[in-house]
Amino acid sequence: MVVLPFSTEILQFFYNFRHSSGTQPITNFFISMTTIGSIVGYFALVLIIYWCIDKKLAYKTILLLFIGAVLNIVLKDLIANPRPYVSNNTYQEKWGVPGTAAKAKLATQYSTPSGHAQLSGTFYTYIFAKFQNRWVKVFSVLMVLLIGISRPYLGVHYLEDVILGWIIGILTAVVFLKYENKLNNIKISIDRRLILYGSVLVPLLVVAGVAVILGPKLKYEDIATYMGLISGLIPALMLERSSINFIPKTGIRNQVIKVLIGIPVAYIILEGLKPIFLLIAPDLSILGFLLRYLRYLIFALTVGYLLPLLFVKLNLSLQESKN
Repeated sequence: MVVLPFSTEILQFFYNFRHSSGTQPITNFFISMTTIGSIVGYFALVLIIYWCIDKKLAYKTILLLFIGAVLNIVLKDLIANPRPYVSNNTYQEKWGVPGTAAKAKLATQYSTPSGHAQLSGTFYTYIFAKFQNRWVKVFSVLMVLLIGISRPYLGVHYLEDVILGWIIGILTAVVFLKYENKLNNIKISIDRRLILYGSVLVPLLVVAGVAVILGPKLKYEDIATYMGLISGLIPALMLERSSINFIPKTGIRNQVIKVLIGIPVAYIILEGLKPIFLLIAPDLSILGFLLRYLRYLIFALTVGYLLPLLFVKLNLSLQESKN
């Protein structure tokens, strides 16, 4: 672990501001921006794209976010710079995020670069490039700025973390945009059953291997998360394409209903299973890691296949002709 000589002056300014009279609404706003910039926020946006706008765009967005998330994990472990106020153990006082337990969990994670800033730069740069609507572009720029600024405002990242995250995130999106058309030309001649079995077994073995060999540590939880998503999404998208093949675009009424049904169901699956699985095993155990993997697998299978099937059954989406 190396403590980089980043400045805390802006963090102290924000700390003083947060403790000034009448600033709680602003703090609540930036807490909401941090939540929107978390993995849950991106889930919601990608699902809306998948269910209502363009399935292929959703596939690519998922791949891009996965690349960005893995890159951030690798960079944080390589740089190994602790978060502000962790080294002197004053983070419980200095940070503006709610919850003592949440702060303690966050303190175990490295700081540089900011994952929120990096993924916002990646995601919203891609959205900025793919949509020609002026308001979508304005919204994308604002979200990058607000999500990034929320991190030093709450004291959990140095400003340098955010700037570095923005640079890496935007560059990731630019490179992806340059080469994404080549993804359409990739032909996979592997047996479908092998892909289906492999997409479940390989990530499962990765999670089990990490939990057994490296230990079920907090910093490895994201591996269980991403492996579960892979194991659920690949079969879900393959099954959807072969047996449903729904058309995302439809009337505004049906689009609203799909979102009003889909987002709560997705949230209930993701968060509702969590306390149930905690009754079986704690998060930081080998079984807990496997249950985390299973929870995200079920979530991905539900949003990628079962909900589109429901939308078709309810006549909220049409199916493409097989001819």
